[in-house]
Amino acid sequence: MVVASFKKPMSNCYIWNPSQKFSDCETFCFSGARKKISWPKNNGSLLGAVGVWNFLLRIGIHAEFITEKKISLLPQDGRLFVVLDAPLVDIGIIRQLRKLVEDDYQVIASGSPGVWMVLLPELFKGKTDKFDNPYAALAYGFEGEPAEIIAPPLWNFFTFHENPVSGIKQLGCLLAIQGERQTPSRALLFKHSQSPAIIQKDNFIYLNGSPFHSFQAWLQGQEDLNPWLQWRHRLFWLDEMAAYLRFLLVETGVLPKSLQTILAPELGETCIVLRHDLDGSRDASYLKAEEHYGIPGVHGVLRDSNAKFWVKILNQFPKHESAFHYNTGRYSRKHNWIRQKLGLSSLSYRPDRRDVKGNGLYKQVQ
Repeated sequence: MVVASFKKPMSNCYIWNPSQKFSDCETFCFSGARKKISWPKNNGSLLGAVGVWNFLLRIGIHAEFITEKKISLLPQDGRLFVVLDAPLVDIGIIRQLRKLVEDDYQVIASGSPGVWMVLLPELFKGKTDKFDNPYAALAYGFEGEPAEIIAPPLWNFFTFHENPVSGIKQLGCLLAIQGERQTPSRALLFKHSQSPAIIQKDNFIYLNGSPFHSFQAWLQGQEDLNPWLQWRHRLFWLDEMAAYLRFLLVETGVLPKSLQTILAPELGETCIVLRHDLDGSRDASYLKAEEHYGIPGVHGVLRDSNAKFWVKILNQFPKHESAFHYNTGRYSRKHNWIRQKLGLSSLSYRPDRRDVKGNGLYKQVQ
């Protein structure tokens, strides 16, 4: 749940969405609703821009995607998030991005170190690095603060090989999480002093280790979160990661300190959402009880034989929210009854390939 109001959204946050197609990013391909879908194999390639959008949404900011055609139209007080995956080939675009940095425009950068080394060689005097241990995750480390996991194993990051130019701030450092990595209190942390967590020069901020890519990769299940669940509250893992990134952007002056307050003060510090999945049922007990006590709930409607019943009854209670619940599995009571009569064991839920492959999910929305 996003606890935020967009009646007066924080304006002037933009995400650069390049028109250039990055064909050299290694991906998995599968059939989607309308076209072939690509998921990255390495470093969350192609996920950075949407990762920024989802991060900002969770902290109450509705950002706007822009292409290079609109860069010249950015307002003076804007903030542009630029996450890069592959080398830029258009000289005009390169000049546009360099001019923004030279003009001291607020640019929040992340992504491939190799691309940024080519784009801004005067700032990035170093190399693309990777931990030797293939199981070591990346974390940010700041003096006197606990380590904060920021990216999965085998993730690339930037390392200085010579002293940075005058005026560049190196904030924190990258840590390798090794040893008994599942347990924060017993994990081994190895400091990489030449690999800062954040590089800052005036209004240019670079977040090392591609945290926006990793946020989206964990969000959509592209990367395995299981080994790291104990590093944050397991029910609010990504929310706590978003809160940490927000804290960093506030501390570096990118976002105003007002964002550290509760986004919806009328809800208090704790907000409990009552959600009920209505799969295979017409029992409206929760709905009636919540209506009686004046407490709204969220009711997840599955597209099954009861869907019309729930759509009709929920229309009578406008204070309650409806949520669509995808079907991804199949289970036949009739089939299992026959198997039981034949002395065979019952079958549990199995994946329903028709509902999930190709345009299956899209059809459920229609």
